[in-house]
Amino acid sequence: MNDVYLRGNSYSLYKRDFFKADKIILDVGVFQLLRDRITVHSLAVQDADVTIFKTKSGYTNLSIFRLVNQRGNLPHETRSFLLDIDNVVFRDVSFNFTDSVKSKSYQFRFVKTKHEVSVIDSLLTMKINGSMYFDGLLFNSAKGKFLADRAASVALHFDFQPAKHLWTIHPSALEFEKSKLDLKGAITLSPGGEFDLAFASKNLDVEEAKTLVDFHLANQLRKYRVSKPVNIQVHLKGQAVPGSKPRVAVQFSSTAESDVAIKQVSFSNLNFSGTFINHVNENLLYDGQNSRVTIKSFNGRYGHLPVSGKLTITELRDPKIDLSLVTKMSLQELNNMADRQHLIFDNGTLQTQLSYKGHLKEYLNPANKTLNGVLNGTTKIINGSFHYSPGRVKVKNLNANFRFDRKKLTVEKLQFSLNENPVSVQGEVQDLIPFFVLPESRTKVNLKLNSPGFNLSSVLTPQRKQARTKGYQPDRTLSALVDQLIKKVDLDVQVKAKSLTYKNFKARNVSARMLLNHESLQAKRVEMETAGGYLEGNLSIEHLDQSNRPLDVSLEVNQADITQFFNGFDNFNQNTIQANNLQGKLSLKASFSAVLDEELKVLAPTMQGRISSLISEGIHYQLERLKEMRYFLLIKRKLSEISFDDL
Repeated sequence: MNDVYLRGNSYSLYKRDFFKADKIILDVGVFQLLRDRITVHSLAVQDADVTIFKTKSGYTNLSIFRLVNQRGNLPHETRSFLLDIDNVVFRDVSFNFTDSVKSKSYQFRFVKTKHEVSVIDSLLTMKINGSMYFDGLLFNSAKGKFLADRAASVALHFDFQPAKHLWTIHPSALEFEKSKLDLKGAITLSPGGEFDLAFASKNLDVEEAKTLVDFHLANQLRKYRVSKPVNIQVHLKGQAVPGSKPRVAVQFSSTAESDVAIKQVSFSNLNFSGTFINHVNENLLYDGQNSRVTIKSFNGRYGHLPVSGKLTITELRDPKIDLSLVTKMSLQELNNMADRQHLIFDNGTLQTQLSYKGHLKEYLNPANKTLNGVLNGTTKIINGSFHYSPGRVKVKNLNANFRFDRKKLTVEKLQFSLNENPVSVQGEVQDLIPFFVLPESRTKVNLKLNSPGFNLSSVLTPQRKQARTKGYQPDRTLSALVDQLIKKVDLDVQVKAKSLTYKNFKARNVSARMLLNHESLQAKRVEMETAGGYLEGNLSIEHLDQSNRPLDVSLEVNQADITQFFNGFDNFNQNTIQANNLQGKLSLKASFSAVLDEELKVLAPTMQGRISSLISEGIHYQLERLKEMRYFLLIKRKLSEISFDDL
């Protein structure tokens, strides 16, 4: 049959056929036809359109059908012969349903499908297999279409019970270009009817999934990027009531290590599994505030850091998170984040555990200067070592225990050797969290540092500039963090050392308070035993970020051996009076200022000072210029040696 159509009484008004086909091919049993019975062995429909519509006035062209009697049964004598055909083939058959009252529409096309239709009593059963093309399924005009412009291979199996208006979807499948979606469930097609649907996929491509849902859901899913397919199961249960939201339960997991991005936060090599529900409390509305996302487990890499843990997110309008995170790695892995021509980790293990409970926006929003959530954690470093080239710093035997919360980090144990100098540290770091989120914030570090012996020469040796390897492009993530830490830290250290040396200078029982920031170094209440006497004083070096650094020193010396004292300070960088010309005991009060160069050497022309001193127990003074004075002053007096009790 060619050019077949079926239209209602209102065709002249709406100009739309219910059914129109270019060609219909029937395979009819001839012998049964001779007996006034119609038996159709197969049916093929080509290039056809099925259009169902409902106007705002309530008219629908479905009124041309009266297949169901008042009891909702399909009596045998009125049942269409089309309902018992095992072999029905559609080629390019389009279906278009439009409900202008509810602003809904469904458009799809049977590209090449095989249909099996049967009726037992009042139960209509249909199976559809083949290829289809979906123009779109519009359930809510404000949110857009599902399956917009998508091709799929289908294997559908469903029943319809007219008396109950019930569609039952038996296990069926839609296979798209990259993903296969299994579905089953039931839908009651009556006002306020219930539905219970389940969808599942063992290899859902997340990017493709964004094209299968409406644009409202797609916009939400754009926050997430997952490079590998995921396993997912979705269960929807509810009623077809305007404004009503279904009960939703989702299970999901990764199928392989994936690159995952959530807004600006990125992970690599990530495995994960979790759930989502919108009915934490069954007595409340099924909405975001009553929802919970649970990541039961995850492990992968955040940047270069290996991370694992679990996460729960609730109250999605203003999300609250409950996070437990663990990272365990070798310190050498941090070299991937460092400029290896400056900072290199050689050995050791780093372990961190943290938990956080609070609002997600607190650390995602830079405007927050405090963290009101509950943060707790520990960090351990075991047998670590690294070296930092700009200051020729070499740290070995590093073992540390840190404990932190939202207010401070406590240094419970920190032991290491710094350029072969053994050091132990305890203390705390204040305002550490703002340091990471607020560019203008500064971190306060209060420490107690102890050493049995410290050689400052090993630390203050002038550095030599290193030529950068040609073509080397470092990842400066960690190096930049260290540089920022140096610039943004206000350091307050109580120092105690049993011995201290710097070049020729030697001291015992040293104590001081050191204050350091990016601009200045101050040493307050410096006390030590040196040169057989006692020294106390204060020191400051300003403009550390510049080439010329003003130095101010005030000190008091009591009963120091003057020879050892001058030797210890390298004769104060002058040649007129030297240690080997002096003997005696020195007591003095002095103030001294000068300018230091980049190598921390005193620029002699800048020296200024005031000294009130007492030299006792004699002086042995051999000075060539003074000897020459005997030819015109104090003639015939021996001037190579002058001795006295007090001067």
